[in-house]
Amino acid sequence: MKTTPAQVLLILILSMMTAPRASSAQPPPRVTNAGTHERAELKVLRVFAAQDGDAIFRAYLVEWKGQEVVAEDRLAKTDHQVGDTVSILVMRMPSPASTDAPELLHFSVLTPAPARETNKVGRG
Repeated sequence: MKTTPAQVLLILILSMMTAPRASSAQPPPRVTNAGTHERAELKVLRVFAAQDGDAIFRAYLVEWKGQEVVAEDRLAKTDHQVGDTVSILVMRMPSPASTDAPELLHFSVLTPAPARETNKVGRG
């Protein structure tokens, strides 16, 4: 079947009528900075722990830049005690609320990586 110029024009007009239109009422997307992070070795001042059946929670009060903050161990893979040094990931992120809102800080316990097994091949 051969397409005539009139059919091509009709298809083009129909596709323009049914295509979604951009709304001028929507604000342009907000451009934000990606955020930054640092790793800190901090002393545990207090341990927060809870258990309900098999479910557990763990977080630590630590001192960061002269301020007491709570760092959560979301996977509850650590079991530090007061006085221990714990690795903390300090994340600084832009606020999702608005450009005028302050940046957000989040403190998260870094779980030690599991020891890697090395493949030892005997020679002989």
